Amino acid sequence: QTIQWLETHTSFFDRRFSDNILRMRRHNDNTPDDRLKEGWLKGFAKEQRNRIAAVFDDRDKVVAMWRRNGLTCFQVAPGAF
Repeated sequence: QTIQWLETHTSFFDRRFSDNILRMRRHNDNTPDDRLKEGWLKGFAKEQRNRIAAVFDDRDKVVAMWRRNGLTCFQVAPGAF
């Protein structure tokens, strides 16, 4: 459903490259979002990680995690939840 929505409503999404730009948690995965996303980041090869220009997030603790890991993160909304 997410991939279909992105293809319909955005101009940047290309299914052929979705494994490289789209990460989603598995069904019933309740890992805290900061730990989940940090795990994804650490799973990237160094070359992949170096190609990340910026990250967009809303949750304070996730924004802090991205920044702690040296990435530019734009906080898109208040996220004290």
